[in-house]
Amino acid sequence: MSLTMERVQTYATFLLFQTMMTLEFIVFKFLHSIPFVGDYTTVKWFDWTARIVMKKEEYWNTAFGWEMYKLQTRVVQKGTFKNAKLGRPAPNPEVLLLDGNRDAKKLLDYCKGTRPLVLNFGSCSCPPFVEKMGEFGEIQKEFAEIADFLVIYIEEAHPVEGWNFNNGQDYAAHKTAHDRIREAQILAKQFPSTQFVADNMDDDAMLAYGALPERLYIIQNGAVVYEGDIGPRGYCPQQVRDWLDKYRLRENNN
Repeated sequence: MSLTMERVQTYATFLLFQTMMTLEFIVFKFLHSIPFVGDYTTVKWFDWTARIVMKKEEYWNTAFGWEMYKLQTRVVQKGTFKNAKLGRPAPNPEVLLLDGNRDAKKLLDYCKGTRPLVLNFGSCSCPPFVEKMGEFGEIQKEFAEIADFLVIYIEEAHPVEGWNFNNGQDYAAHKTAHDRIREAQILAKQFPSTQFVADNMDDDAMLAYGALPERLYIIQNGAVVYEGDIGPRGYCPQQVRDWLDKYRLRENNN
């Protein structure tokens, strides 16, 4: 396929996804405004989309507002125009260390030989990502002998300046690398057995992998061998476990 044709298809995909998202948004915004009906449809939408149970009061006042629509548009855009593609060479953006070392590293520097490298993108302001970090840690422990794991802390999905949740945890948008590293360190302390890095302030890793608000990938031999869907609806650590299960079975049979 020519580069021009691929770009045309990418733009067409973006327009299709954006249109579908907008229509869904309009329908549920309308339903949200109807007494009793909105109570049911909005709660069900958030439960289905977030794949976790969130308290109604955390999102009710800002559900289907302008800030939510802007974020969803960015998610669709970044997820469509990413460079990472299943079966293709994995992007190798710069990432920041959390130990205060000024030297940055490349993402693929964390690959070790032919071992799969599981990438987990997210931020503290994204409840599904934080809640599923425990499951991610269990997968890491289960497959530590055959794979490596890395969390990439990206821009805040729900900063106070944008579509924020009323859950008592306010995170400001990162203005400096120090801000981003500080938030990543807070999360990393809760999961000391997991390796963390931070995206740089140009958001190179998030853009390359279309990882807003959270996303999972597996890299092996310099290529993308597993590409998770856009979160939160498509953020599913169980799919990573299933992939690693099949990989371990193939390795044991060889």
